[in-house]
Amino acid sequence: MHREGRGVSDGFAVDRSTAESRLPMKNRLHIFILSLMLTALAVPALGYERQRKSESDPITSGSTAEQLGAEMKPKDGAVLPLDLEFTDHTGAKVRLKDYFTDRRPVVLTMVYHTCPQLCGMAQEGLMNGIKSGPLELKVGKDYRVLVISFDHEEETSRAALIRKNYLGRMGLPENQEGFVYLTGTEQNIRNVANTIGFGFKFNPAWKNDSSLDKYIHQAGIFIFNGDGKLAQAIGGVMFEEDLMHYQLLQAGEGKVGSGMLRLALNCGLMYVDEFGNYRHNPWAWAGTIGGAVILLCVGSMLAVLWRGEFRKKHETSVETQTSN
Repeated sequence: MHREGRGVSDGFAVDRSTAESRLPMKNRLHIFILSLMLTALAVPALGYERQRKSESDPITSGSTAEQLGAEMKPKDGAVLPLDLEFTDHTGAKVRLKDYFTDRRPVVLTMVYHTCPQLCGMAQEGLMNGIKSGPLELKVGKDYRVLVISFDHEEETSRAALIRKNYLGRMGLPENQEGFVYLTGTEQNIRNVANTIGFGFKFNPAWKNDSSLDKYIHQAGIFIFNGDGKLAQAIGGVMFEEDLMHYQLLQAGEGKVGSGMLRLALNCGLMYVDEFGNYRHNPWAWAGTIGGAVILLCVGSMLAVLWRGEFRKKHETSVETQTSN
């Protein structure tokens, strides 16, 4: 007869609780530590799963930027079509090649200036990166910045006003070299976007509700070598000075990276709906801090375990030598 709490193995009834109690203390400690490590991996995923839920169950229709083909998918080593014509913030007709005249790298970002939030956040992040250095590299002197509006209906006057605002906040003069805002035709804008791997899509719901995003898109920066070749892309809206410094130096030496560096967008911000709206992810800190605390506990317990095993081996060795 099968009794509750007992299992059958090789024809013998074995009490599971008794068997578990006979496990060596070291084995049980290993199992406990393994459980903690698995928990440490799971905790950061809590915030991510909540973020993914908001992506898969958005407010309106259930489509994300990725699903709509409006994601940022950088094409490593892509070369900008430098002969394309745009209009700069002064109203002058220029070509992209005008900003690729030497070995200085170029940071390019694509935004539209009536964007309710994401484009502004991306420009804020870029502005903070420029303002903080990066690590003594100066815009205009060591590298250039191109901000291209991907809304072909955007007016040059608005781009100039946005540029003036950011220059003032960075403490830079209005005639600052190497900090350029461009507007252009739909064809030329699409040409640049398709070449580098920046997706965006018009939001038809905007026609009935202008409070929505006009375009569905993501955010990030593209860093080019002096010859117009894409060296690296950084996705997100926050760009740390040390990372920008390293990537600018690499691009200045003509080196090309691989893949996109995704920063805080996925962990510090969460996707709200398919119109490109984001907000701070309230669970990001829980995953990060919780995981760090658990890993610290695991590390401490491993140290105690290893110390105990070392002491045991040492005592055994001493006893062996004494008996001999």
